[in-house]
Amino acid sequence: MIFALAAALLTALAVAVVLVPVLRRHRRGPARADYDLTVYRDQLRELESDRARGLVSAEQEEAARTEIERRMLRAARAREAAQEPDAETEAEPVDARARGPSAWRRRAWALGLGLCIPALAAGVYASLGSPGLPGRPFAGIERPAATAEATAAISESVEQLAARLRSDPGDLDGWVLLGRSYVVLQRYAEAADALRQAAALSGDDPDVAGMLGEAVVWANGGVVVPEAAGAFRQVLEARPDDPAARFHLALARAQAGQVRDAYEMWLALAADTPADAAWRGDLEALIRQAAGVLDVEPGELPQGPSLADAPTGPTADDVAAAADMSPEERMEMIRGMVEGLAARLEENPDDAEGWRRLARSYAVLGEAAKAAETLRRAVELAPDDLETLHAYARALAGDLGSSAPPPEAVLVYERILALAPDDGAALWFVGLAAADRGDVAAARVHWERLLPLLAPGTEEHEALRTALDGL
Repeated sequence: MIFALAAALLTALAVAVVLVPVLRRHRRGPARADYDLTVYRDQLRELESDRARGLVSAEQEEAARTEIERRMLRAARAREAAQEPDAETEAEPVDARARGPSAWRRRAWALGLGLCIPALAAGVYASLGSPGLPGRPFAGIERPAATAEATAAISESVEQLAARLRSDPGDLDGWVLLGRSYVVLQRYAEAADALRQAAALSGDDPDVAGMLGEAVVWANGGVVVPEAAGAFRQVLEARPDDPAARFHLALARAQAGQVRDAYEMWLALAADTPADAAWRGDLEALIRQAAGVLDVEPGELPQGPSLADAPTGPTADDVAAAADMSPEERMEMIRGMVEGLAARLEENPDDAEGWRRLARSYAVLGEAAKAAETLRRAVELAPDDLETLHAYARALAGDLGSSAPPPEAVLVYERILALAPDDGAALWFVGLAAADRGDVAAARVHWERLLPLLAPGTEEHEALRTALDGL
């Protein structure tokens, strides 16, 4: 009964919102330029806040401010032009008798629609709806917001990237970048489309699947639809402890009315989640919300080890101090931070992500041998992680040009093929190594498997076709 009364009240309000503008004379709404100016002022305030917190440099702030002020000037000119009197829009009112039949006809149509639409909605809901199901209060985590700096830096180039990908659809990294850019701009449906392309090219890469799942959730207003749930299950197959996948699959249970299952899954995740993790607050809020639905007392929630004990990167103060250093001083500071990270990892050698981060640091410093050795440690901890294996193979191979990779790198690429038989990079390099040692049959097997994975007409497809002909 309460549901019926609430539905009737909401229906009446919705019909009123639709009919009132139709029945009343048209009135001009606020100018678009006024709205734009308000948005740009908010962006300037956000930019000042980011600068005060050390999130952007002075040069980045100046570039973003210049772009925002240029857009404000254009919006102000548009507002001035819109405020000039328009003779065509200031015509004399039409005599009521001349427009009477048209006005009454319009009102009759509006009233008819106002009566028919609620009746039709009630009929459809009666046949297809499920009024006995519990509500779905679990909305998930807050969507990411675009900062002023990110919007100014991305919005003008993202369409160029999208256009390039239409002519070169086989660029995995390009689709991932486009998807992330759309997420920053809060264009979630387009982000999901781009990441679907990336997922099709990635060979079940869990990182791409995770990004796709989150984009689909945001595109559907926080609801974990079946497509998103499938992506998160794919992530868990590769990484059973992935917190984002576990969080969202529990959220899917809650939204489907299986609150007890969701509650238990979230409690298990809380036991692995540090108190200082960025998502801890969202997790605790949903646990307590589920506890309220179940009428249970969650008590003190379990938690994992603190993130403060894990190796970290430079702070905002470190970045600010580095801006005033000479290149030699800055490099010395970076080396000190890298050495500190290496020392912490020796004390905590089971941190695979820490070893990967240390390897990237060594690569930036140009210390290729140390980067390769560090990635070897990461591979020992995560022997089936494709991203780590690829990084290790690249570190072993170095700058190949058109040469075949060394034998130790070929062994890693063969390991990748054992895990992902359609991995494009591994197929290419293993085939290249076979061709280099004169094993034409093996090279042909690998390259003919790779050829259908490349988009016809692309530069990569033509280069591989040429290499096959050369065999």
